[in-house]
Amino acid sequence: MKAKNRDQSLSDSRELDGSYDQLTGNPSTSQSKKTIKQRFLKLLPCCKPSAAPSISQSNVEDDFELSTVCHRPESMDKLQEQTKFTKKELQVLYRGFKNECPSGVVNEEKFQTIYSQFFPQGDSSMYAHFLFEAFDTDKNGSVSFEDFVFGLSIILRGTINDRLNWAFNLYDLNKDGCITKEEMLDIMKSIYDMMGKYTYPTMEDDAPREHVESFFQKMDRNKDGVVTIEEFIESCKKDENIMQSMQLFDNVAAESTLSRDWHSRVAGQNQDCHGMAEGFLMEVCVDSVESAINAERGGAGRLELCSSLMEGGLTPSLGLLQVVKQYVKIPIYVMIRPRGGDFLYSDQEVEVMRKDIELMKSHGADGLVLGALTEDGRVDAELCMELLAAARPLPVTFHRAFDMVHDPVVALETLVSLGFHRVLTSGCDSSALEGLPLIKRVIDQAKGRIIIMPGGGITERNLQRILEGSAAQEFHCSARSSRDSAMKFRNTGVMMGAAFSAPEFGLKVADVSKVRTLNAIAKNIL
Repeated sequence: MKAKNRDQSLSDSRELDGSYDQLTGNPSTSQSKKTIKQRFLKLLPCCKPSAAPSISQSNVEDDFELSTVCHRPESMDKLQEQTKFTKKELQVLYRGFKNECPSGVVNEEKFQTIYSQFFPQGDSSMYAHFLFEAFDTDKNGSVSFEDFVFGLSIILRGTINDRLNWAFNLYDLNKDGCITKEEMLDIMKSIYDMMGKYTYPTMEDDAPREHVESFFQKMDRNKDGVVTIEEFIESCKKDENIMQSMQLFDNVAAESTLSRDWHSRVAGQNQDCHGMAEGFLMEVCVDSVESAINAERGGAGRLELCSSLMEGGLTPSLGLLQVVKQYVKIPIYVMIRPRGGDFLYSDQEVEVMRKDIELMKSHGADGLVLGALTEDGRVDAELCMELLAAARPLPVTFHRAFDMVHDPVVALETLVSLGFHRVLTSGCDSSALEGLPLIKRVIDQAKGRIIIMPGGGITERNLQRILEGSAAQEFHCSARSSRDSAMKFRNTGVMMGAAFSAPEFGLKVADVSKVRTLNAIAKNIL
């Protein structure tokens, strides 16, 4: 068979992938292979469908992979020896790298495009150029997977000296062994350009030059106008703030299995520091400005912003997001769900989801909440991979579509591999209390690789039992109460929605006292 005649480099590539169906761990059907190919072709406009011979489905897929991969990485064992990553971490890194760079290498233009996703409000092109130069150690104009993991290994797992040497090399633009003021000014300008309007407080035009002067006052020990590697390392080691930033990389490396996007994880950790109730984080789902304000006043640590909570939550309007951001300071995760009902989406609905993701990112969403399933009740790994790429670098929660999967154990492993930040679940039951046994099992299964957040029917009466029984560190609730409409004239003979809709003259909003009570219960558990 053709597969048996492939060379060893292809075997190494498949070993890096982990398996034939690298995301679900299950044998792929012909239909799922077709879907994978279609979606990869959408992501890779340079690859034309006509490039693959019109023969059997398996041969089409084989040739498609061979035609798109131009560079194959070294063997797994060699990469493990040369870096500080485990086999599993290398597999996950390779999946992500190959998804963005199917040819096996990335040129500077593609590198800049990828990096721009992390800073959509600024111009990251110049900083990405400097970063590309630092990763391209052999100066051949491209970054291979080996180049990428070698650099990442130093940044995340290297010694202090390793990291400082790497940083010095980044700043030493002409690689002559010293940093000049001109080089440092170019670096600082590129950083300010990259941050764009998110720089706060707004910086003056001469701010980059002031930073350069401050840098040289600290680093240029002999005042000769340049900073050598020895001066740089010695000065950095004596600077408490710099050493604390180095410790940040230690924490990230120790806690992360690299199964989720590193930038998203750091962003998520920073956001989740807000509103922690002595170790617990309470997320409140809201569909109005009033509810958002009440949730924050009551002590919520994060908002899930939706519309139509009666349907389980749908994508909110941009207007709602923008106004809520004016009134609250806690992180806002936006629901991406184009309609009610099931989680099997058409191509047109996927287009809507991608556009909503783009718009919510550009208007300041702190995170996103989404999910999709296949017709047989599995996580739609291919679609989720597309949506996660569009969402990058925001952290993403997989919503209660998880409660509709055929096999939650398999589904959880898929979500971990894809890089979701957390899963919202009622334990595949009618409420989190009823599903408590499964919630506990998936938390044990997750082993810290992904956050499991119980949600669904959580109230003041059952929260303690759910948190104590599951050992969860986050929980999700609506904490709503009904209040009467202020309308004086009421035409009670007309309904604006279906019979199951909320009463026309009754409103449900987040209740400050309920949120406070739930917060107090979480604190008292400790």
